[in-house]
Order: sequence, then C-alpha cells, then structure tokens
Amino acid sequence: MSTDSIDDTQRQALTEFYRTELAPLASRRLLDARVAPKADPAASSYYKKREWRRLEARDFELKLGDAAQVGATLDAFWAGTAFAGMGTKLAALSEKFPEVQQREDVSAFIYEML
Repeated sequence: MSTDSIDDTQRQALTEFYRTELAPLASRRLLDARVAPKADPAASSYYKKREWRRLEARDFELKLGDAAQVGATLDAFWAGTAFAGMGTKLAALSEKFPEVQQREDVSAFIYEML
C-alpha cells in the first residue's frame, strides 16, 4: 500500500501502531538465526517426544471470518511470545482500512514472486 492512497487519519493510526506496538520490539532479541542455541553438555539428546494424536480438521482451521476472529486467532497463535495480545490490536487497526485499492502500475502477480 502506498502512503498516497491513505488519508491522514489512516496514516496517523499506522504511525501510532508502529510507535506503540512495533518500535518497542526493536530492542528485544526475538530471534537471531546467526546465534546458535546454547548446548547443554549434560543432555543425551535434544529430541523431544511429543504426544501422538490423530490430526483433525480443526487442526487446520483458522477462524478468519471477521476482524474479531482474526484478532483472536492471532492472539492464540502468538500467546507467550513478544507478540502476545497484538492480534486484537492489529485487527482493530485493519478496520481503519475498509477498502483496499490496488495501484494500476503494480501487477497483482508481484506478490506471488516474493
């Protein structure tokens, strides 16, 4: 989305979301693939046996019917992480952008190439 396709209220909402929700995460080390995890010399294995159960349809379902469901789904997925609680806030932010306008000079296929 180009910033020329949004109004001042939307721009302000995005800026505020970035300032209050995302910028504080910049100082936290969320995941750094360049640093190997610390090894436990006493461990005989790092394999974790998980309880086996048959997968059900609900294991593959995401509730994305409306902004409230999207927020709840993201909150459940991000529980216990640095993003905990952000799903609801992100869903609320999305409601400030009811109409998505695709620019004519950008092909829809560009998103599939990324």
